[in-house]
Amino acid sequence: MSFSASQKFNEFFRISFKESQEGRWLALLDEPLLVTLPSDQQEQHLFKHAYLAECNDIFARMYGQSNPEDLIGARFPQLLILSDPANLKAVRAFLASGYHIYNVQSHELAANGEERYFLNDVRGVVEDNHLVRFWGRQRDITSRRLQTIQSLTPQQAIILKQTIQGRTLKEISGSLGISQKTVDTVRSRLKRKLGAISIPQLAAKAVQLGLFEVDD
Repeated sequence: MSFSASQKFNEFFRISFKESQEGRWLALLDEPLLVTLPSDQQEQHLFKHAYLAECNDIFARMYGQSNPEDLIGARFPQLLILSDPANLKAVRAFLASGYHIYNVQSHELAANGEERYFLNDVRGVVEDNHLVRFWGRQRDITSRRLQTIQSLTPQQAIILKQTIQGRTLKEISGSLGISQKTVDTVRSRLKRKLGAISIPQLAAKAVQLGLFEVDD
């Protein structure tokens, strides 16, 4: 039996999907989303009509399930904590970006009610002016986030939060009544702790981990 190039690609995609070392998932919509709808209507449509159609074993374990089949059919409000502003921000970023986001954090619930934090890459597929499906990969950062929060001293936490808010070295030192050299030293330690090589990267990594809300 011979296979077409398309069949070979689909088979390769399915194997890589199942064997990936990251959580992989595919969502479908029981009613395709018209991309010209206002953003608020798109958001409501997504929560009403999108459902999980496929996922791999790693994704299922992230939600406390041993079998991916136990998650199939779940609507996204069953997984996302919609009361968390960060989740709504992620959904709105997905819609505003043309259905493609990278390294965006979500706050979700496992089967036992345990809160989990993930970093997500999501890509949508548009056909005939409608979003018909979207798929993604996610990495569990729950433990890393908790360890980072617990490892921060009160001074480090304040300086990191003000750094995320875009305050300068001078502004931070003035607000805390400490020298700019001290602020610079603390931020250098924070960069090592979060694996960042620059102040913008430090702020980005802290936001990805959900350590603070940017608008606080």
